[in-house]
Amino acid sequence: MPVALVDCNSFYASCEQVFQPRLQGRAVVVLSNNDGCVVARSREAKALGIKMGEPWFQVRRRLQGQGQGQGQAEEVTALSSNYALYADMSNRVMRILGRFSPRQEVYSIDESFLELDGLPEPPEVIGQRIRSTVLRWTGLPVCVGIGPTKTLAKLANHLAKQDPAWAGVCDLAVLDAGEVKRLLAPVPVGEVWGGGQRLAHRLGALGILTALDLRRAPSKRIRQHASVMLGRNRLEPRGADRSDHQLHQPRRREAARPAGRGCGDHGRDPQPCLSP
Repeated sequence: MPVALVDCNSFYASCEQVFQPRLQGRAVVVLSNNDGCVVARSREAKALGIKMGEPWFQVRRRLQGQGQGQGQAEEVTALSSNYALYADMSNRVMRILGRFSPRQEVYSIDESFLELDGLPEPPEVIGQRIRSTVLRWTGLPVCVGIGPTKTLAKLANHLAKQDPAWAGVCDLAVLDAGEVKRLLAPVPVGEVWGGGQRLAHRLGALGILTALDLRRAPSKRIRQHASVMLGRNRLEPRGADRSDHQLHQPRRREAARPAGRGCGDHGRDPQPCLSP
């Protein structure tokens, strides 16, 4: 059963660029509560080396000290978070995605799983139609990852974002086993669903550094040192936990301001304001 993971690119920053066209093509960062830390970055801001969670005053100081004085720092537009806007844009995107499949699981404010089984077009064609429709109707760019499980679909989405050759849609099902292994080899283990950077350090001590290392590692060994989700699902197209194949009915979700104020308010771009 093919599963697609649709993920908006740099969601908060992209929302701001949609409603402020002058920001298109510019480096944009969105800041946390009290304008403390970077919680979202446009592609142009990422190219400047701006990191997620980095305090804004440190970003400005670093850019000013890179040999160009005020110039490079002034090229970056920093905006306060607008959670009402992001929630509204999220609702628009999720409604559009629901048109493409009767089985949808809204995973976060900017991500949704779709079952593509039994649809009249090939998954890759559907993925490209999803991209063009969301962009045309909302102005937001998205990437689509397609795989036999949610874990692999999420990993495929990561690959689609990293390599322009995929044109925004990566379908692992069209690749042979050797090609899949080649793609998994350079992917850091922290990018795997259920992983994360803290867990990546723990697995690194065991010699598990990449997604391919994780796929080859015995399940029992992974469960002893990692999360239950990572140990069960791993990166296998078959034999994974049933929850990795099945989509859950979406629950009503709404955006709200995070209660925290520090740099740790947001774990990654751009999921944080979503209530469970």
